[in-house]
Amino acid sequence: MGFLAVILFIGRPLGLSWFIFITTLAAVLIAIARKVSIRAARRNLWLWPVLFFFAAMVFLRANELLTFLNMMASLCLLAFAYFYYAAGSAVHISLSGVLSLPLRMLGQSLRAGAPLIMAEIAPQKGSHGRRHELLPLLRGGALALPLLAIFAFLLASADLVFSTYLKRLIGIDFASVSPIIGRTLFAGLVTLLVTGATAVALRRGQSDAEEESLLEAIAQQLPRRHSLGAIESWTIILSLSGLFFAFMLLQFTYLFGGQANIGREGFTYAEYARRGFFELVLVASLSLALILVLNWITRRESKRQIKWFNTFSSLLIGLVLLLLVTAFWRMRLYEQAYGYTELRLIVLVFECWLAILLLWFLWTLWRKPDQFAIGLMLAALGFVATLNLLNPDALIVRHNMRRYHETGDLDIHYLARLSADAVPDLVDAYPVLATDEQLVHAPWCREDECARTLAEILGDNLQARYERMQDDRRRQNPLAYHQARSRAIQSLLRFHGQW
Repeated sequence: MGFLAVILFIGRPLGLSWFIFITTLAAVLIAIARKVSIRAARRNLWLWPVLFFFAAMVFLRANELLTFLNMMASLCLLAFAYFYYAAGSAVHISLSGVLSLPLRMLGQSLRAGAPLIMAEIAPQKGSHGRRHELLPLLRGGALALPLLAIFAFLLASADLVFSTYLKRLIGIDFASVSPIIGRTLFAGLVTLLVTGATAVALRRGQSDAEEESLLEAIAQQLPRRHSLGAIESWTIILSLSGLFFAFMLLQFTYLFGGQANIGREGFTYAEYARRGFFELVLVASLSLALILVLNWITRRESKRQIKWFNTFSSLLIGLVLLLLVTAFWRMRLYEQAYGYTELRLIVLVFECWLAILLLWFLWTLWRKPDQFAIGLMLAALGFVATLNLLNPDALIVRHNMRRYHETGDLDIHYLARLSADAVPDLVDAYPVLATDEQLVHAPWCREDECARTLAEILGDNLQARYERMQDDRRRQNPLAYHQARSRAIQSLLRFHGQW
C-alpha cells in the first residue's frame, strides 16, 4: 500500500487514483480479516458505501473547495470504517467521540504500526552461529542507510566542496536523490498508517472491551466537577429567547412587511434586506452550540427539571429556526439582486442542513438523547453530499445566465474564475453572449481601453483553459483520469473549433 500510494499520488494530479486507493484499502482489510477469521459488523457496513461515494466525488468534481471537503470526508469516514469494522456501533457514538475519533484513530495507528513492523525485523529466538551475528548487522545497516542518505544530502546541500567530494566518491548527484528520499519516506508513512489501522481494526474484533478515549473520559468527568444548576440554565435560555423573539417581531414588521414600513426608518428595502445573513447563520450555530453545552453541564435532579429544561430549550430552538428562515430570505433577496456565488450557495445549503440538525436535536432531546452525535455526523456528510450533487460551479453559471436573460447583468470575470466543472456551461453560454455588445471593465482597471465585450472576455478565458489543458501531460495518465476535467476538455475542443 505504501508503494501503491507513491505510484498513484506522487507527481500526478488527484483523480481516479484517490478512489482506487480507498477501494484497495477496503479490499486489503477484508482479505486480512478473513484470513484471521474476523467478520465485519453488519450494523456498521453502511459506512463503506458512504465512504466510496465521497471517494468517487474526488474525480467527479473539480471545484477545489469541494475536492478538499470530499478528501476530508473520505479520511474521516475511513477512520470510522476501520474503527467500527469488527466491533462497536457507530450509531451510538458520543458527541466527543465523533469529534475526536479521526485523531484518535491516527494516534492508535501510529502507535500500533511501529511495533508490528519492528517485530518483523527483530531477532528470532533460537537463532545460532554466524546467522545470529549477521542478521543484526544487516538490520543495523538497513536502518542506518536511510539516515546516512538523509544527513549526507543535507550536508551536501550546505557545502559545495563536501558535495563535490561525495559526488566523486560514489558518483551520485544528491539533487537527483532527494525525490527518491521523499518518496521513500512517504511510502514508509503510508505503510506505518495502514499497518497500524489494520491492527486496530482487527484487535477490536478480538476483544469485547470498548476502550474509552481521553476526550470521552474528560467529557464524562467535567460536568461532575463544574456543573450548572437548572435555574441558571433556564435563566440563560429564557433571556436569549426573549432577545430572539423581539428580533423576530421586527423581522415580521420590516423584512416581511415590505417597502412601506422600511421607508419610515429612512432605509431602502434593498439596504435593509441584503445584509446580515452571515451574522444570523453564526447566531444560529452558536445558539445550537450553547444549548449543547448547557445540556451537557446542567444538573437536572428531578423529572420536573428535565421536562422544563427540554421545554425551554425547545422554545429557543424554535426561535433559532425562525432566525434561519430570516437568514434564508435575506440570502435569496441578495442573490436575486447580485446573482449566485460559491460562498452564497454554500451558505444556503448550510442553512438548510443546520435547520435539519436543529430539528434532529429537538427529537433526540425528548426521545433519544444519546443519538444526537450520529445526527451531527450525518448532517455534516449530508452538507458535503448536497454540494456534490448540486455541482456548485455549473449551477452558478446556469443560474447567473438565467438572471442575465432577465436583467442583462452578468459578472463574467467571476464566472471565468470557476473550476472545470463550469466549462461545459460556459461553452454553451458563449454563443448567447456573442450577440451582446455591451462593454465591461475589468475589476483591476477602469480605463476605457480595458473595456471589452462579455464574449471577448469569456472567449479568451476558454482559449487559455484549452491551451493549459493541452500542455498538461500529467493529466493524460489513466491513473489521473478526472471526469470533470475530461468533460471540460471535450467542451473546449468543441469551442476551439468554433474559435
